[in-house]
Amino acid sequence: MKSAICYLRATDSDIESYILKVLRLSRKYKLVVVVDSSSDIQIATYWDRFRTNNLNKDWKAYNKQFFGYIGRCFEKFGADVEFIRIDKKDDWVKTLELVEGSLVFVNKIPGYKRDIDRISSVGSCDIFLLGNRLWNKGLKVSVAVDPLHENGRPEMLDAILLSKAKSIREPDSPHLTVVHSVFSPPSITKHKQVIKDIHREGLETLCEQANLSSKQSVLLEGRPEHSLPKWILREEVDILCLGLVVRSWLSGILVGSTAREIMENPVCDLLLVKAGR
Repeated sequence: MKSAICYLRATDSDIESYILKVLRLSRKYKLVVVVDSSSDIQIATYWDRFRTNNLNKDWKAYNKQFFGYIGRCFEKFGADVEFIRIDKKDDWVKTLELVEGSLVFVNKIPGYKRDIDRISSVGSCDIFLLGNRLWNKGLKVSVAVDPLHENGRPEMLDAILLSKAKSIREPDSPHLTVVHSVFSPPSITKHKQVIKDIHREGLETLCEQANLSSKQSVLLEGRPEHSLPKWILREEVDILCLGLVVRSWLSGILVGSTAREIMENPVCDLLLVKAGR
């Protein structure tokens, strides 16, 4: 059985809704809870929680209390999990290699972008970014695709995204939508309809190859970083699957992508699938 990692910082609070989502999505995995107690987490919370002269003693006492708290949370929900504690910043790389996790869950709280950068820079794990917003009774999953493979996007990425979206879709939740946004610059307005038709044909072909109905496809207009969030809010989407495309050779830094723009202020939970170039 593959492993999934539930990443927590030792300073996280109000995590029960996050844990419930993790447990719902990790039923096919062996769940490993990784608690980050490294020095950068400690320093970040010093002024807020430990305004004493005995920082190390207070930090150890707090960690013991926090481990008790998360242990009770998972026990409350009847979950059998393994716990790993990270005491050094570099231990995160070793932990990913040790656990061999194919999926990492990250809590959408301040600092989550740093967490995602750290994870994506050392491995090819898929990343679930989960917030506090409640899901619909029937889970609504959408996949953002680029059927024409523009902007250096790997050809197989859309097929991978669709496969992963199908795997998290629940039997009693048939809501799966494939969405694509086409942007036509003002300089080619007269060709706007032709461009739109080409993109629609590509989107419908992709759905056909994935054994999905064309009725499950949605073609939006505009820049995806603007049109997608508006559509997600209107349709009350629970999870959006996105491809993370590596556009820099420097340590696999993820820059300049639609996914990066949407990650800045996500309006729903995200499944981020990394693809190198």
